[in-house]
Amino acid sequence: MHDSLRAVPPKLQESWLHARRIDIPGITEYRMSENTGLRMVGKYGRGRAWEVTGQDSFVYAVLGSEAAILDFANPAQPRLVSEIQLDYLPVQVAVTDSVLLTGRNGIDLWDIAAPASPVKLSHIPSLVSDFAVVDTLLYFVSSDTFNAYSIANPVSAYRLGFCLDSGYVATATANTAVLLMDDFMAFVDVRNPAAPHRVGTYGGWSPAAVARGNLCCAAFVNPSQLEESWFSTIDISDPANPRQLARLDSVCGWALDIKGGYAFLSGRHNYELFQVVSIADSLHPVLLGELGIAGERWGVWADLARSRAYVGSDYAGLQVIDVSNPSAPALDTVLLKADMAEDVAVEGNLAYVADYSSCLKMLDISDPTRPTELGGIDSAHVASEAVAAHDSFAYIEWIPFTDLHSICVSDPAHPTLAGGGAAQTLPGDMVLRDTLLYIAGRLRFNVINVARPRQPSLVGSCTTQDGVYFGLVVQDTLAYTVGDGFQIVNTARPDSPFLVSTTTGGASGLAVRDTFAYIPDGLDTVHIYSVANPTAPHVLSAVPCDVWPWDVALGESKLYVGTSDGWGVDVYDLTNPGQPVRRGRASAPTDIRRLQYAGGYLYAAMWDAGVAIFETTQVAIAEPKLGESKLSRNGASVVRGVLNLEVGSRQDTACRAELLDVSGRKVLDLHPGENDVRTLAPGVYFVRQTFGAKRVTSDVTKVIITR
Repeated sequence: MHDSLRAVPPKLQESWLHARRIDIPGITEYRMSENTGLRMVGKYGRGRAWEVTGQDSFVYAVLGSEAAILDFANPAQPRLVSEIQLDYLPVQVAVTDSVLLTGRNGIDLWDIAAPASPVKLSHIPSLVSDFAVVDTLLYFVSSDTFNAYSIANPVSAYRLGFCLDSGYVATATANTAVLLMDDFMAFVDVRNPAAPHRVGTYGGWSPAAVARGNLCCAAFVNPSQLEESWFSTIDISDPANPRQLARLDSVCGWALDIKGGYAFLSGRHNYELFQVVSIADSLHPVLLGELGIAGERWGVWADLARSRAYVGSDYAGLQVIDVSNPSAPALDTVLLKADMAEDVAVEGNLAYVADYSSCLKMLDISDPTRPTELGGIDSAHVASEAVAAHDSFAYIEWIPFTDLHSICVSDPAHPTLAGGGAAQTLPGDMVLRDTLLYIAGRLRFNVINVARPRQPSLVGSCTTQDGVYFGLVVQDTLAYTVGDGFQIVNTARPDSPFLVSTTTGGASGLAVRDTFAYIPDGLDTVHIYSVANPTAPHVLSAVPCDVWPWDVALGESKLYVGTSDGWGVDVYDLTNPGQPVRRGRASAPTDIRRLQYAGGYLYAAMWDAGVAIFETTQVAIAEPKLGESKLSRNGASVVRGVLNLEVGSRQDTACRAELLDVSGRKVLDLHPGENDVRTLAPGVYFVRQTFGAKRVTSDVTKVIITR
């Protein structure tokens, strides 16, 4: 379903879902977060480019869950000014004076008087597919209601009037708002915004329209024969009786902009063309030029002063087209390529992201609230869906080839391709343990020796009974895999792995701890298996979900379930591991593909929005004076040089304490009293204390080490 939805133009997704009676938060439902103790603190990555607009020398593009502001004062050297991170996927953007509007899961208004430091002014909590802004008036449809808002004071926007009507608002003039339906256009009289009302219609399915004065230009498609498309100029001087002036066949687009005597269209039913049409004579429009560009093009905005058109091109990013000669448009440059995160691996202060559009990205997560890109491998026509890393090397799959590639990451800012080619199968997931890399792929399970990472070699392999592809966990001498079924492989002898059990039924993710396996089915249930006897795993319980669970991760005492329908992350308590109890939900911008828990943080790889970082402990940071680095149980402690561990009321109980990095790896054994930490790199760490024979998970405390 999600793959089909991604092929639908963003502004039409709501009606596509409604026709199929499917509800997805952020598209058909307004999404609310619950109080879970899980809070998104940072995010990296953009996502698919959808809509674009501009004002003066600035261009505003929505990509994934962000709005990017770029300065094209010098078109030869465009400059990224700032990126606004949103908690939803916007499908529309508009600008008026010093206010930027972004919308889908509500409409946000931003002060962009200082473009490098946008400030959120207000939020209108209404789901929207599109909106139009004319001076200080905002028009949109939500819940089958046409709304007219005043944004004269953007801090407190308010509704002036409304009427019952559906569709989405594509464009508006001072007198008329144009709504697009599935099979016709509707014209709403807005001369009195307090009393808007429909006055006329025009037949035909139009994916894009722009009105200027008495002229409306629109693209049309025959939904039963997509190859039949056309461009029309329409006289709307009397919106009760709109009149076609001209029709130009084989010209169409999902997006449309009008500047001067030109119409610019991007995309059509086969996603192939950017087109320029002369409308200097609205009775005789003329196709001047075409350009084939990559990606599915959902947005376009033209700037004749700089002879440029800007196209939001799905995974390809923001494409800049030189239109100085409208008869021969030419691709100028491509910016802000989509970050389609498929998998994430964390080690120390680095996160490795397997990216479907950009292969491999490396992030500095020493400050999880501000993840920054260090470098990456971006090979044309190569994607990656799985990644593992340790020390100076990362390992990724090399789609569309059935290859494993090793990447030297000793210099994270300049990773280099080091070798590879050992895999017998297209890797679906991989786990690195010491010098052995375990790979679950299509119909095969491989063990690869990476002691010589530049020359990985196949150690052992076995055939699996299903097309295992989605998840892999290695624990002791067993490997657990899921995909078309749940399978367990004995790896006691890496050169001779063999399948010990298989359970039918599709699965999309996997987490294993001790004798319990947690497996979401991608539909409506998380199954809890007992794997105490690996030859005969069996279901202990099943947790019904009101969302679509896709992947799972285990924290110290929690089960985190990432959803594939945009709800975010569900949190379950594991006091009884066989019977998880739901505690709440934290929202994420979009669908979650993979979850990785490391040192108190949860990392979520999202197809349309990069990587989200969630803090799993509630903390408060207080800067101490030098020499006062006592460990606080209720928040984060800032430590300089010496960490003072106080056991408190449990001093008479055997205590063991460890200092962990953000990946959960032990870096230092601690003892009560003062501990010298001057040799450790500055960053975020965690203290884990064990009293007696039982680990007390509530005593996991965040520590920030500084110089």
